Amino acid sequence: MKAKVLFVDDDVRVLNALQRRLMSSGVSWQLLFESDPHQALKTAESVTPDVIVCDMRMPGLDGVSLLSGLRQRGSDALTIMLTGSDDLAVATAAINDAGVFKFFTKPCPTDTLIEGITAALDSRAARSATRRPGQDHGMFDLLSGGVFVLDRDAHIVHANAAAQEMLETDPQIQRTPDGRLRVLESARPLGLDALVGEALDGRKTIQSGLERDDKTRPFSLTLRPLAERDLVALVVADPERVCLPSPDVIADVLRLSRSEAALVHVMALGASVTEAAQECNLSVQSARTYLKRIFQKTQTSRQSDLMRLVYSVFPNYLSLGAGERVT
Repeated sequence: MKAKVLFVDDDVRVLNALQRRLMSSGVSWQLLFESDPHQALKTAESVTPDVIVCDMRMPGLDGVSLLSGLRQRGSDALTIMLTGSDDLAVATAAINDAGVFKFFTKPCPTDTLIEGITAALDSRAARSATRRPGQDHGMFDLLSGGVFVLDRDAHIVHANAAAQEMLETDPQIQRTPDGRLRVLESARPLGLDALVGEALDGRKTIQSGLERDDKTRPFSLTLRPLAERDLVALVVADPERVCLPSPDVIADVLRLSRSEAALVHVMALGASVTEAAQECNLSVQSARTYLKRIFQKTQTSRQSDLMRLVYSVFPNYLSLGAGERVT
């Protein structure tokens, strides 16, 4: 079956030129074109394209709003944004709000556009290949942490959107040629298959940290057996990207006072004890006293262990509208 690619631009002349250029290049995709963004919403819902190439600036409904709307309606198409603007804020909104896969400025060379669409189709195919027939792990795509569903031999059964991004961008998170997940620490394999076996055989949750060569704060790794007895979910939480809940939620989950939870919240966003004390209107001595009580309540003994616990407990917050994002 041919891959379906939908192009959306309010300028019909641009669409006609795109059609001529792509057809003459010999691509084998099914090409769809819409000049009305509102009609494009209906077309995308009816034909379910694999990739959408969309102009940013359109009257009535701009590209970010269009793609965000499709995303909210459950579209899993990967998207490419084309715009004549070089405004960084526009690119950021397109990537963060609409989940854009790639961002190109106009005029975009035909070869560059074809390479971008091909990369999107390859990424989509790789994601589909990790899914086992008869199992639906699509709910994991809502999570801000990277979620890998693994079998006993650490083969990747499913990887959510955040996990796919880690595979593509982080050298410590790798997929082997035979489809296994390999995690590196200090350039050495972590021994993931042994951890998977331990979690499955003991039907227990295993938490660990993964030091990173180029980052101050480690990844948090959490292995949890799934209802299917031969599968586990590995949640990889990046403290620099995880969406943290409010202090009230932290207080309820970790059984802390509101003042203690406020201190933990600020520290989890990257502040030192001294900085967190100032942010919470506490003396440094009071903050250290709070921290001792927090250690006792959470059964941790160091600030790094406490932060690792926070990042492990809260990787499941929705990636949209769930709180503050660490930058």
